[in-house]
Order: sequence, then C-alpha cells, then structure tokens
Amino acid sequence: MSHIVRIPNVFDHNSDLPIPAIDFKDSTVKIGSRKSALAVKQSEIVAKHIAKNYPRLNSTITKVSTLGDQVQNRPLYSFGGKALWTKELEILLLENVGEFEQIDLIAHSLKDMPTILPDDFELGCIIEREGM
Repeated sequence: MSHIVRIPNVFDHNSDLPIPAIDFKDSTVKIGSRKSALAVKQSEIVAKHIAKNYPRLNSTITKVSTLGDQVQNRPLYSFGGKALWTKELEILLLENVGEFEQIDLIAHSLKDMPTILPDDFELGCIIEREGM
C-alpha cells in the first residue's frame, strides 16, 4: 500500500481537501534520494517542508547510487528508459535491501520520473520550483 503525504505550500489540485493524519511507525520520515548533489539538495528541500509543516516529525535522507548513476556511457533505451534512475529507490519503498532500511518516500526530479508509475506507487506532490 502506498502512503501519500500531502504537504501544504506545494502544487496540489486537491489543496482544498483536509490534510490526512499521518501514522508513521516512529517520528522519523525516511526520504530516499539519488546520491547526486542535485538530488540530495532536492531531498533537503523536501525535508525542510516536512519540518515546517510537521514539526514533530524528523527526517533522514537515504542516498542510493542508481543504475543510471553508475552507467553513463550507454544510451538510456538500452537499459529500459527512465526507470534506471528510480528502480532501486522504488524497491526501497517496499522493503529493506542489504544495508538500506525501507524508506517512506522518494524525492525525484520530475524529469527523472517514468511516464507510467509502477503499480502501488503514486505521485504524492510536486513542490514549487525554487532557485538552487
């Protein structure tokens, strides 16, 4: 089952709906991110939004090297397209993998998202773009 965290001050066509209560196992939201500097910065922005709107929740960022990060000398289509930037993190939404604990959400650049999301996953929100 996927969980959606609706964060105020983000683009959300359902913004008039009440924000649902969040029931996490503990008081820490685990954010998954690629290891690139841009991806980590974007995850830090998500963590700031969470801290501002849910001050009782802490955030951690799990940085993962994806296949797209590791293999950059071959065309995307030879690996299955955009999923090579997201697959490892999507697996971590479902379960622990090796040294990595299961995460609660992923922060991605929208350009890295596949057009069709895997079953059981939803795009939870899009944060308003800001200068980096």
